Amino acid sequence: MPENIADGSGLAANQALAKRLQIQGTPAFIVMPVQGANAGNVSFIGGAAELSTLQAAYDKARGN
Repeated sequence: MPENIADGSGLAANQALAKRLQIQGTPAFIVMPVQGANAGNVSFIGGAAELSTLQAAYDKARGN
């Protein structure tokens, strides 16, 4: 078993990141391109979202 699973450090690291990003619940989506991410092509969706919202974030990340 990987050490970070056994000792909970992986969960603690995820919780710390969520706190820094001010994510307070699930689900939360950060949609961005693999390369060249910037403020103009990254979307944050906090909470449940309609398919059209997710599609728009995907399109934005692809530059469409």
